[in-house]
Amino acid sequence: MTPSTIRSSRRVQLTFVLLLLTCFGQVAWWILDQGFYSQHHLDSVMDSFEQKKRTAQQMLVDGQPVDRVRGYFPDLVIKADENGARKVTIPATAIIELEAERRQRMKRYGWEGSFFLVVLIATVAMIGVTLRQRTELFLRQQNFLAAVSHELKSPLASIQLSAETLLLRDPDKVGRTRIADRMVAATERLGNMVTNLLDAARLDEDAIELTAEVIELHGMVDRVLEPIVCMGHIHGVEIENEVPPGLEISADPSAVKSVISNVVSNAFKSVQAQGSGTVRLTASPEDQGRTSMVALRVIDDGVGFDPKQSERLFDMFFRPGSELTRKTKGSGLGLHIVQRFVTLDGGTTKIESPGEGKGATFTVHWRHAKHHMEQAQSTSPEHEVMG
Repeated sequence: MTPSTIRSSRRVQLTFVLLLLTCFGQVAWWILDQGFYSQHHLDSVMDSFEQKKRTAQQMLVDGQPVDRVRGYFPDLVIKADENGARKVTIPATAIIELEAERRQRMKRYGWEGSFFLVVLIATVAMIGVTLRQRTELFLRQQNFLAAVSHELKSPLASIQLSAETLLLRDPDKVGRTRIADRMVAATERLGNMVTNLLDAARLDEDAIELTAEVIELHGMVDRVLEPIVCMGHIHGVEIENEVPPGLEISADPSAVKSVISNVVSNAFKSVQAQGSGTVRLTASPEDQGRTSMVALRVIDDGVGFDPKQSERLFDMFFRPGSELTRKTKGSGLGLHIVQRFVTLDGGTTKIESPGEGKGATFTVHWRHAKHHMEQAQSTSPEHEVMG
């Protein structure tokens, strides 16, 4: 986010804060003014009653008939005291009604003012949240652009350097093989980046339809790990496939390949940032109520992360820290794609870490193929007819 954009956002936030304070003051003055007005109105009515009372009393003193005085002042009470003298009083019910009217008026204005303030606060809060999300999105997009620029420039530079090496001199067979392997690795890295970008766009547009097939998990993991294991030997990262053979899941093959590739690549980068370490993949069947699942766990002893950020790691473009200071590479798309693919396949994802520098465990749950096929057969029309 540019400095001008940040200043503009702060000005907007300050404007809304000032607007909120102004409205608070206006509502407070409005209620206070109504209180003064209601009290003034009550005092005026009571003064009017007192004046009528004095006039009626004087008329009685002057010898006017009681019925005539009552006709002039029907809202007053004329009673005889213990000595038989006529005395004019203000009805107690009239005073009670005036007080009740004043309280009702103040209550009405209080509710109206409170409702206005609640609506205003809610509106300002929503705008504030939107502005914060906008600022955060700008920062995440900025980090994303920086990460993608690096992810694209690094393999391109490697390919260019390898090509220039071949042009400048003719290495022996071993040298050519090494250069070719470097170019292939850089090309695969570029391909993975482009694939992730395309997958993210298609997932956000709901343009992907997955087809569930029976997948032997150990073999799929082996195929995905093959190029990564070679890179691991170079960078001191040991990758171990401990998934038991024969364990089958029901999911889309392309989605499963993308999920395993992204999760293992994420763990690989985390361990590589530590200098060296191990990435282990294990799997086991698990029962979740009436559904049988297969849990694939990718365990690494890499850089880890703050446990409070575990849920946010699945957000698009989100990466902990600043792009200028973080140790690991990436674009912030991999885990977002993983979660979307697994969810579409009917599974769940979870990532855990004890803390920074303490490694992490990523768990993916897919439907167990055997249980899924049994459910499908039990609900098929043929099964119902046979039953």
